[in-house]
Amino acid sequence: MSDGDASWYARQDVRFFGLAGLLFVGCVVPEVDIEGRPCPCPDGYTCDGGTQTCTRSDAVAGTGGFGGGSTATTSTTGAGPCQGLCGSPGCSACPMVPVVDAGGFGIDALEVTRGDYAVFLADAVDPASQVAWCQWNVSFEPLVDDAAGCLSPFDFSKAAFPMSCVDWCDAAAYCAWAGKHLCGRRGGGSSLDEADVNDPAQSEWYAACSAGGTLAFPYGDTVEPSSCNTSGNGADLVGSGWFADCEGGYAGIFDMVGNVEEWEDACDLTGDPAGDNCLLRGGAFWADDSTPDRDFARCSSNFERRPDRSAASHDWGFRCCSGP
Repeated sequence: MSDGDASWYARQDVRFFGLAGLLFVGCVVPEVDIEGRPCPCPDGYTCDGGTQTCTRSDAVAGTGGFGGGSTATTSTTGAGPCQGLCGSPGCSACPMVPVVDAGGFGIDALEVTRGDYAVFLADAVDPASQVAWCQWNVSFEPLVDDAAGCLSPFDFSKAAFPMSCVDWCDAAAYCAWAGKHLCGRRGGGSSLDEADVNDPAQSEWYAACSAGGTLAFPYGDTVEPSSCNTSGNGADLVGSGWFADCEGGYAGIFDMVGNVEEWEDACDLTGDPAGDNCLLRGGAFWADDSTPDRDFARCSSNFERRPDRSAASHDWGFRCCSGP
């Protein structure tokens, strides 16, 4: 076994034993209704065209809370077309992702992985089920663009690595399929604006990273260059959760800084939805705490990293939030 292989397995051991405990400790799964959640909607609900939220059409079985998805426990892929919610008839079983209580809402412990995104793609969710401002998006397949570092074919063999090369709408659709939502405004509602993104009472992502606004970095108030997959620790992406010290703001959340930048539901709403500027958070593997990147590898945002909603990059990924 090479030194590189040994290092890889060591990281896997840390990740396995660290995250396995989260399945039993610190994860809250209360009941929550799908009604009022962003479209697309599962069976038994219809999408209200005016509000782009789900409304109950018939009595349906209860759904999970912070954990998201249906209460179904087995995969039914192949039984029929997936209507957009994992764990429901015709859809695959939901990803087994630890969800951490971040002070009143749930957030995924890890950035969404390539392995889990591949399951979403296999369910062939209809792009027409997306919210109104994503109707231009006709495919959830990763971008192919050498200039953006998105090569063909996309490497799904690294199943534990964060999913990248997806645009904002791809990320939002995955989270909806998982019974969750792209992290955004606490309690739901409109997209975050510049005044809200560094307010823990408004932004789910910032509240989770900063432990309710009390920390500058997810692991503390002083930068620790070796804690996360940022500049100097590697030249590229690594598996989600591999840096065990890159934990916080709440215990059990990993990689809020570094690895991939993460899409947030903080977009300028214009007459051209594909061109809306949407915020990226936390910096990627290249970020550090020196000029000009000091505002990227931390919990707060200077509101500069705002590519088009339709853009994608090897360096950009996402995670999902859930609950109230």
